[in-house]
Amino acid sequence: MATARARRVDQVRVTQLLLAPSVGVLQQRTVVLARDGLAGDWAAIVDRHGGVLATTADVAARRGRLLAAIAWGRAEADGDHAVAATLADQDVALVVGRRATAFGTGERERLGVLAGMATVVWGHLEAAPDIDDAWAGA
Repeated sequence: MATARARRVDQVRVTQLLLAPSVGVLQQRTVVLARDGLAGDWAAIVDRHGGVLATTADVAARRGRLLAAIAWGRAEADGDHAVAATLADQDVALVVGRRATAFGTGERERLGVLAGMATVVWGHLEAAPDIDDAWAGA
């Protein structure tokens, strides 16, 4: 059951993700979409070393190493149910947690789709300066 705060990931919010003007904005929009779309209590993007790149909650920012361990299968959440999907091209993971109930297969799949979209947009944002330079020389 979704909570009152949870909202479906609708077309407008997905469009905002796809049109993010920078990697930082993309990261923040991604964690908000993940948290809301999965009725989570928090969401974060972490690197393998526990660096927190974006989060929706201070508690997640202070647990970067634990979140990285969960994302790459080396630990379990203490008290929270957590689910993670990696953004392979960036070597980071999107992690969502909540206390209420465990995540189902459909929710894991939705997180994977969201992580895939964020990976593609991130790659385009990083390549954008090269594309702009190529057009300038044409």
